[in-house]
Amino acid sequence: MTENTRQIRNLALACLAAGVLAFVFSFCIATVAGASVPSTVRAPFGVAYSTLGNNTESDCTVAAAGDLVDVWDYQRGVIDTRVVADVQHVWNTLGHPSQGLVPQTLLDYWTTHAIDGYKITYTNQGNATKSTIESDVVRYSGAYIQVHFSNGFMKMIDTNSQATWRTQGNAGANVNFHQIDVVGYSHTGVSIATWGEVYHASWNWLLTHQVQTFEVSPVR
Repeated sequence: MTENTRQIRNLALACLAAGVLAFVFSFCIATVAGASVPSTVRAPFGVAYSTLGNNTESDCTVAAAGDLVDVWDYQRGVIDTRVVADVQHVWNTLGHPSQGLVPQTLLDYWTTHAIDGYKITYTNQGNATKSTIESDVVRYSGAYIQVHFSNGFMKMIDTNSQATWRTQGNAGANVNFHQIDVVGYSHTGVSIATWGEVYHASWNWLLTHQVQTFEVSPVR
């Protein structure tokens, strides 16, 4: 092999290596940015969802945090009975406002006070896009979302859903805000954990009624 041929070969190998590195780098950036996510994420139905006292304390903000913790425990392969007690402690500590806790109040508290061993960091993503919500589910096993609707619980979930929304309290009550966790999705819609079960809603419903979405990252 002549010196000239060797230089050409080395240059070609260097260009190939640079191309591979560029591809890997761009793929990583796209994945981190949420541009590369699975088309479907199934909700973890093995989770023992419960109302977490929402039916007695009437505070979905804290109950939704408990649901998220249950999902994190499930992903780790553990079942921790402290969740209900810790959620009750949060209620007792932060009080019982008549309209429920503001999400930011609970999340700020949660950054320094553990629920079931988890503290969190969070980012308010505002009125999040479909891809942002999908990314939250993939990266953190759920998206913590505040929704608004004015026609009562019975109309919250699409009527063609396999799971029918079960009214708690007064049927047809005018519920202004509700805190939910999106724990799965597909091209047809999202899986919502709330009131002790998992329900299906369309993407159109979620994006229409979304008030603000929070990226909540667990820290142990």
